[in-house]
Amino acid sequence: MMPFRSRRLGGPIGLSLLFHLVLLLLFAVHFESTEPPSMSAQPEIMEAEVVDESKFLAESRRIRSEEERRAEQQQLEQERQALEQERQAREAAAAAQTLVEQRAAEARRQAEAEKAAEEKRQAERQRAEAEARKAAAAEAKQKAEQEAKEAAAAEAKQKAEREAKAAAELQARKQVEQEARKAVEAKQAAEQKRQAEADARGKAEEQKKLAEKQRLEDDRRQAELAARQKADADARKKAEVEAKRQTELKRAEEQKRVAEQEARKRAEADARKQAELESKRKAEAEARKQAELDARRKAEQEAREKAQAEARKQADSEARRKAETDARKQAESEAKKKAEAEAKRQAELELKKQAAAEARKQAELDARKQAEVDLKRQADEEATARRKAEQEQRRRQQEREQALKEQLEEERQAEEAARAKKAAEDAAKAWLSTYIKPRVQSRFTEPPSFKSGVSCTIQVATLPDGTVKSARVIRSTGDPAVDRAAEDAVFKASPLPMPPDAKVAQNLRSFQLLFQPD
Repeated sequence: MMPFRSRRLGGPIGLSLLFHLVLLLLFAVHFESTEPPSMSAQPEIMEAEVVDESKFLAESRRIRSEEERRAEQQQLEQERQALEQERQAREAAAAAQTLVEQRAAEARRQAEAEKAAEEKRQAERQRAEAEARKAAAAEAKQKAEQEAKEAAAAEAKQKAEREAKAAAELQARKQVEQEARKAVEAKQAAEQKRQAEADARGKAEEQKKLAEKQRLEDDRRQAELAARQKADADARKKAEVEAKRQTELKRAEEQKRVAEQEARKRAEADARKQAELESKRKAEAEARKQAELDARRKAEQEAREKAQAEARKQADSEARRKAETDARKQAESEAKKKAEAEAKRQAELELKKQAAAEARKQAELDARKQAEVDLKRQADEEATARRKAEQEQRRRQQEREQALKEQLEEERQAEEAARAKKAAEDAAKAWLSTYIKPRVQSRFTEPPSFKSGVSCTIQVATLPDGTVKSARVIRSTGDPAVDRAAEDAVFKASPLPMPPDAKVAQNLRSFQLLFQPD
């Protein structure tokens, strides 16, 4: 409401207008005044009165001053209301900021909790994976051991089968050799018997003996031929059996040793038997030779005695029987020569037979020795190959175990490093809250515009001794003066107390400080 300008009104019209204005003002003042609620409205009685100009002017000045005072009071009230609204707006903004910060802190706490839960789940997954790997490694190791045991059992079974088969083959071969020796001995015994009978029958049966000997020679030759054929067939069969045995006994190192021991024992037994047989054959040959010599001597003696008797009996017919005697002597001489030639031929044949038998035995012995050498070489080669394969398998197994150990060690170290890092971070946060934050807040100087409940976040960088290198507000309070005072408080607190642990102190070389002056 604008005040009236002070000027004088002249004339009745001016007075009338002023009077009506005063009445309107009074009426307005009446309606603006407050009355008690218990009082009822009373009809206003207006009294008109004639006043002079001086009174009117004085009343006008009073009214103007009253109006000005009311206007000032109204303006003050409006200013007070505006200040109250501003204060309420500030409080609402502070409350909203606090709510936002609380929600942000709650979100951070929730994020940290989720992060911790995720780290926990990750650690559990890693532990589960490590346990699974360990279980897989243990299962693989157990499976390898089981396979090795099964392979050893199969090898032992095959070895036992090969030993049994070799023993059976050896027994069969030994039986065949014994049968062959018995056949030869029986044949020799029969030959010797026939020779003794032929010598005993005398000269009269010489032709028959010769024919019989020829037949026997043919039979013997046929028997020898059949024996050689049988020996060849047996040799081929033995060769086939030996080849099969060599094929089957390729990986029989232990069997080779046992076979060598048995072969040595058998060789010694065969050598002893051979020596006994050789001694027996020699003794029989000597006895046969002695018997033949005795028989010849006896025949000669009997012939001489008979000749002498015939000579004595027929002395009277010396001339007539001289021719017969000469012829008989000639026949005896020829028979003797033939007998000696036959004996020599038999002796040579016997020597040849013995030489052939010795040669066959030596060939068989050489063949057995060569076969044993071949078996030993093959067994050595197979044993070497098997050892190399086992060494290679052990080396690969050791490499896999070493790789698994290294992987587990790396995982363990990574877990320990993660735990150490998390522990260092937690210790740094605890140190920040316990020692650094109270020290900074104690250095804070409130500026004139400071309001309670404000907070800000400051990015702080320090040197190793705790000296503050930089401090910068990255989330403001909204008041630059308060932000500057917060940064000054950080610099005033320098050097900051640093933890004795170097790893924890390293996390405090650069950190964010939530500054809350309250």
